[in-house]
Amino acid sequence: MFQQEEYKIISEQIDGKEVHIRENSQYNNIQADHVCIYEGVRARLFGHVKTQITIKKGAKLFIHGTISGNIINEGGRIYHFEVAPQPPSEKR
Repeated sequence: MFQQEEYKIISEQIDGKEVHIRENSQYNNIQADHVCIYEGVRARLFGHVKTQITIKKGAKLFIHGTISGNIINEGGRIYHFEVAPQPPSEKR
């Protein structure tokens, strides 16, 4: 039976030089220079990464948006959806 993944939802806009993702997370509005997704973590990003994405072994990245720089893949999986759809609204 299919088990749904739990994600920490970050709704506020994230503007930063470096974003380190150490737990399953969804960023609904990210504008970062460098994003690092750690081993075994699943991340969903809506927005833009300007310089570099580093994805560690066993990690999964779903990016809905644009990447302007390099991707360093150390054994993870990357799923890129170029057009940035609106993130799903949170249940209230």
